Amino acid sequence: MKRPHDSWAEVYDLVYQEEFGSFYEKLTELTLSEIGKVVNPPAPIIDFGAGTGRLSLPLARAGYRVTAVEPSAPMLQQLIRAADDLDVTCVEARMQDFRSDQRFDLAMCVFTVVIYLLDEEALFQAFTSARNCLRPGGRFLLDVPSPAVFSSRSRQTDRIVRTVNIQSVGEDIYEYKEEIELLDTDGEDTLFKDQFLIKAWTPEKVLSLAQRCGFELSADLSDQFYGSGSNYYLLSCLP
Repeated sequence: MKRPHDSWAEVYDLVYQEEFGSFYEKLTELTLSEIGKVVNPPAPIIDFGAGTGRLSLPLARAGYRVTAVEPSAPMLQQLIRAADDLDVTCVEARMQDFRSDQRFDLAMCVFTVVIYLLDEEALFQAFTSARNCLRPGGRFLLDVPSPAVFSSRSRQTDRIVRTVNIQSVGEDIYEYKEEIELLDTDGEDTLFKDQFLIKAWTPEKVLSLAQRCGFELSADLSDQFYGSGSNYYLLSCLP
């Protein structure tokens, strides 16, 4: 089954670095810093929606034992290639489908992962998966994108032209379309296209569902992540 970002996984990191520049790196560094305040290496961490390894790879380099869960096979392949001999276990799965007997100290669901969960049942199952793989007292870091994320935009640099069109189709569901043109200095430009549905969640609904799944709010980290376009929360797994 085709997953979001399948078609342009090979240029995913380049596109985000080109579009967001140093802020992309600062967001990564800030997230790693907050994780370091919660758990120390070699704690086991699970990264849901790991993508190409933006967080999984530096966490593994820092000594954490990382499990990266990603539904897109092409994205996961990029992570596997970059992981080399790092301690990263890669699993191709949707968050709501993940099962494991291992227990983790920290679970992550960040960088807009929740918007790919299109209804309450999917979100509830995803949070249940996170709850079931955490030890009692384990932590859960997640973000909830703000409404500004659901806006069309375009960006051009010396290396890419990216156009994102987002249109409402009702009930807080949006159709996401994008075209990415990779500009080649030899004149052989390459075009990538993607299209899928996303969901706008409110923080209140997300936190309410998380509470139903056995989590409680430990800290609202949104101020620390100001400018990211998302609210960030640290939850604790109840016994």
